[in-house]
Amino acid sequence: MYRKIDWMKPADQVILQELARYGGWMKPASLKLNVHFSGDWVGQRCRTLTDHNLLERHEDASEGAYRITDRGQEYIEGTLSVSDLEASDG
Repeated sequence: MYRKIDWMKPADQVILQELARYGGWMKPASLKLNVHFSGDWVGQRCRTLTDHNLLERHEDASEGAYRITDRGQEYIEGTLSVSDLEASDG
């Protein structure tokens, strides 16, 4: 589905799947060990996914950790439509 959404990248699916599998808070530095992308790229994609409500960032900014949202889980399960994702643009 990522190819149908301008802001999505192939790494997003992998990041979301890993966070869904883990089921808790994870920092990009730890996440990168499991998804084989650079820490900088994972961090950038996590911020973008947070902007579109697919991830949430830990309320303690010093934590720098993310977890999947219900909306992100819906995306992974295939129940979130492309139009719902496009509606989160901008």
